[in-house]
Amino acid sequence: MSTPPDAKTRPSRTINQNPDAMPPLSKAIPLGLQHIMAMFAGNVTPPIIIAGVIGANPAEQIFLIQVALFVAGVSTLVQTIGVGPIGARLPIVQGTSFGFLPVALPLAKAFGLPAVLGASFVAGLLQIVLGAFLKKNSPLVLPGGDRHRGALDRYYANAGWTQLRRGRCGGSRFCLSWQFIIGAFVLSVTIAIHQYGRGFIKASSILFGLMAGYAVAIVLGKVDFTSLSNAAWFALPKPLEYGMTFSGTAIIGMTLIMFVVGLETIGNISAITTTGAGRPAKDRELSGGVMADGVATSFAAVFNTLPNTAYAQNVGLITLTGVVSRHVVTIGGLLLIAMGLFPKLGGLVAAMPPAVLGGAGW
Repeated sequence: MSTPPDAKTRPSRTINQNPDAMPPLSKAIPLGLQHIMAMFAGNVTPPIIIAGVIGANPAEQIFLIQVALFVAGVSTLVQTIGVGPIGARLPIVQGTSFGFLPVALPLAKAFGLPAVLGASFVAGLLQIVLGAFLKKNSPLVLPGGDRHRGALDRYYANAGWTQLRRGRCGGSRFCLSWQFIIGAFVLSVTIAIHQYGRGFIKASSILFGLMAGYAVAIVLGKVDFTSLSNAAWFALPKPLEYGMTFSGTAIIGMTLIMFVVGLETIGNISAITTTGAGRPAKDRELSGGVMADGVATSFAAVFNTLPNTAYAQNVGLITLTGVVSRHVVTIGGLLLIAMGLFPKLGGLVAAMPPAVLGGAGW
C-alpha cells in the first residue's frame, strides 16, 4: 500500500485556489504590477478618445488620463477589499469601460461631457440597486466561460492587434515593420518564459516580456518621453471639474449599456471562481461585485471619467499565471492610485510604445 505524501512533498494550492492567500511582497508587488501593465492601454484609451471628441487641450488630456488611473485604483480596492456588502472580495481589476463608448461618444457630441457624466452617475446608482437584489439563480446570471472567452477575444482584437499596429509615422511600411518586430519580440519572450519558466518567473511572464520589449524600444530610439517630461510630480484629482447635467436621453442610453456591461461583470466573477478558485460564485460575490461596479461607475462620474467595470483581460491573466490572490490585485490597485497621484509614474508607463503593450495582449 502506498503511503500518502507528507506535507513537504504535497503540492501546495494555497496561492493557486485561495483568493485570501497573500504571497510574499517580493512576489506580490511584481505580480500586481503585471496586472496594471495588462490593463493600462485599455484604461487610458477611452479618456484619450473622449478628449478628442470634446476638443481637450494637452493639459486636459493629461488630467483625464490621471483621473482614469486614480478612479481605476480606488474602484479596484472596492472590489478586492470590499466595503460592507459592496465588493466581490475577489482578484478583480476595475478599469475604464470600452463598452460605454458607442453611446458616450455621440452623447458627448450632442449634449457635452457633463451630460455623459450625469447619466453615468445615475446609471451607477441603478446598478447598485440591481446588484443588491442579485442572486445566483437569477436569470441575469449566465455561465461565465463563453462570455469570458468572448470578452477576452474582444480585448485581444482591440487592445492587442490595434495597439500592435498603431503608429505615429504616417503608416509607412518601415514604421509598421518595427512595431511588428517589437510586438512579436514581446510575445515571443512572454511565451518562452511561460513555457520554460518555473514558479514566480513563469507567473510573471507578461511582466518580463513587457520589460524586455520596453528595453529594446528604448535602445532602438522608439520611446517618446514627452508625456513623462510634461507630467507633474504630484497632482490631486479634482472632482466635478466639468460638472454634471442630467438629460433623459443620455440617462436612458447609459443605463441600457450598464445592463450589458453588468452581465459581463457577472461572467468575469463566475470565470474567476470557476477556473481560479475551483467553485461556483457565491451570491454575495455576485451581488457585491455588481454593486461595486455601480459604485465605481458613479465614483468615476464624480471624478470626470467614464464608467468603470471589471476587466476581462485580468481574469485571463489569472488563468494564465494561476495566482488567484485578491491581495495581489489590491497591490495593483494601490499602484494605480499612485500613478494617478504622481503623474510621472503614469507617464513612465504611458511612454511605452503601443507595440510593446500590444505584443503582451496579442
